[in-house]
Amino acid sequence: MNILKELPESLNIDGRDYNINTDFKVWLEVAEKLSEKDVFGVFSLVFNELPDNMYSAFTAVMDFYTGGEKSKGKKGKAVFDFVFDAELIYAAFWQQYRINLNAVKLHWWEFKALFTGLTADTRFVTVMGYRQTDLNSIKDKKERKFYRDMKRLYKLPDRRSEEEKEADFNDALSGLIM
Repeated sequence: MNILKELPESLNIDGRDYNINTDFKVWLEVAEKLSEKDVFGVFSLVFNELPDNMYSAFTAVMDFYTGGEKSKGKKGKAVFDFVFDAELIYAAFWQQYRINLNAVKLHWWEFKALFTGLTADTRFVTVMGYRQTDLNSIKDKKERKFYRDMKRLYKLPDRRSEEEKEADFNDALSGLIM
């Protein structure tokens, strides 16, 4: 859908429209529930009335969450976290748009568009840049040390469960053995 033409207030699931909560604050909670893999938590935030077909409902929710954008290839390492970076995000919106996120009502897609439009003039975008810097591409030792220090300083919390950490470790080991 085109944000300039309309902002959807419902999801069509199996031919039936279901009204949804579109407030960006709710969808920030949805992001948290998705990271916890809590599908029913997501549904309780989004829907007033649960659809019958949970698979179709989840697909529709994810389409709405991403704004209809399809994933472009391999999923990279996260460079932001809505909860961990809340203060930086708040400050960035205030600095760039003079929007007080605690006092405004925004549709999720409006929030996402403004979020995507944040510029390098904000500390938040600078921090994301530190997080995504490839240290191997930096030849100068002092510069590489600076970016390594910034990556450590602004590192995101590891929200994986112990089982996920162990599985990732085992996958990494199996890759070394082969």
